[in-house]
Amino acid sequence: MPDRILGIVVSGSQVIAVGLQRAGSKFELIHNQKMKIQDGDRGIAYSIMHSRLRAMLQENSYDVVAVKGSSVSLAGTKQAHLDAAELRGAVLAACAAECTVVCEKRAALSRNFGNRKADEYLTDDQFWKNELIGDLPKGEREAALFALSAGNAK
Repeated sequence: MPDRILGIVVSGSQVIAVGLQRAGSKFELIHNQKMKIQDGDRGIAYSIMHSRLRAMLQENSYDVVAVKGSSVSLAGTKQAHLDAAELRGAVLAACAAECTVVCEKRAALSRNFGNRKADEYLTDDQFWKNELIGDLPKGEREAALFALSAGNAK
């Protein structure tokens, strides 16, 4: 089982990264960061994000990065969905250059981590008190959940 895990959630305009380190039966929050994509040319913005992520991974020596994978939108594909997929590609490339990467769909979390759906974990304050040492903003819990799933993988 990995000791240092980074969970990442990508949207069309930002990357949320949460780093955890195993501390006995719990995980300790060691890093959390929201990185907004640069304005202007998206190709340049992807390159900058790629460089930022590689530098962060080199500085923190993570064993595994768990990235939230793409999923099909029932409402149809919009530009934001495509932008997020492009940015996720740059994120995956940066992470794979530095360590092991796991890309997992949100729906798979309940199969690989516990018995509940992801939304139930995200809203359960007691779960976070029991599993995590440190003060994590609620908006970053999803990235942490992906990290916990990778850290507890069999």
